[in-house]
Amino acid sequence: MISLKIAGIIHGFRLKAILMSFTTITIGVVFSYQETGIISPKLWAHYLILMMIYTYATILNSYYDWLLGVDDEKTTTNRMMFDYGITKTDVQNYMIFGIVVECLLFHYCFSHLAWLDYCVALFIIVQISLISVFYNAPPLRMKNILFGAEIAVFGSYGLLTFAAYFFNTGIMTFNSFVYGIPCFILGTLTITGNLLHDIEDDRKGGSYSSAMHFGPIGSYYIFISWIYIAYISLIIISIIKSNMLINLPFLIVPYFSFISKRVKNQNYQNIKLLGLSAVSLFNILYLVGGCL
Repeated sequence: MISLKIAGIIHGFRLKAILMSFTTITIGVVFSYQETGIISPKLWAHYLILMMIYTYATILNSYYDWLLGVDDEKTTTNRMMFDYGITKTDVQNYMIFGIVVECLLFHYCFSHLAWLDYCVALFIIVQISLISVFYNAPPLRMKNILFGAEIAVFGSYGLLTFAAYFFNTGIMTFNSFVYGIPCFILGTLTITGNLLHDIEDDRKGGSYSSAMHFGPIGSYYIFISWIYIAYISLIIISIIKSNMLINLPFLIVPYFSFISKRVKNQNYQNIKLLGLSAVSLFNILYLVGGCL
């Protein structure tokens, strides 16, 4: 029974989506090494603390969608709370375990920092953690609020490359934030796709999302706007870095075009997986180009 519940928690991690977060963090690490020559011996702990926060969001998303009746056992693909015997206590225990580990890792990673740097690191971790919780949890439940999902992405994914750069080197730069713009903009693209796909379930759960507000046509233009913004910012970064190979993600423009046509035609089947795979490929090519 315990092994089944562990399998359920791992299922709740949504491993198909984990690459997007991992590569976003890695971009900050790679560029920080290029610009400073520093690789922190605590890098493994930096990854672990940030990726654990990612799991809070996915686990709580499954839990609260089940608790509030958004997910239906017969139709949902989100099976964590239905197929593994997981209870409210199991979710609470995981969160307590995660927070304890997070606090220990934070002390290990940052206790040596000067006061200001320590406060910045604490602010980053606390902000991303709170967004991961309150994106899903009442009474705030950001996913129920117009633009709440988009704000959550900006406030969490928007900090990942900056955080990775700062955690690795102890150096804060504006460029380290800029390097992450294509990643979190495309993270918002996946949210737009998800909201379109889940519009009926979200409406049942009391949400009022941007997909409901703007409708399929307006959401399509928002969807393609994220793509344009991501690629424009990529060009700017390649100029900042004096490395045109950073533009390697232009190789998958046809893939984004294919996905966009499906959104335009209101064909949302597999749109979540398509969006995640496109963004992950974008990030991988961005990393490869940045390393060349």
